[in-house]
Amino acid sequence: MEEKKSNPVREFLKRFWGLIPWMLEITIVFSYIIHKMLDVYIIAGLLVLNAIIGYTQEEKASKTVELVKISLQINSKVQRDGKWTTVKARYTL
Repeated sequence: MEEKKSNPVREFLKRFWGLIPWMLEITIVFSYIIHKMLDVYIIAGLLVLNAIIGYTQEEKASKTVELVKISLQINSKVQRDGKWTTVKARYTL
């Protein structure tokens, strides 16, 4: 089964899309309007830090899944040109 590779920038920006990020972004806007700049910096920093941590954790998890998929690939012994060889099962047809 083929898997589609996604754009890493798009995957990172998805971290800012959702109910909780929207609430934090609205809070940043309201804090900016009432001139609470320290709150703006703190909330924006935490929002970006959360996006970075979430993205890196998901990347590590997807790499681990890829390694597991490779290690679980089924091999089969086939006879080709009078010699027995081991090939990946998807190539035995």
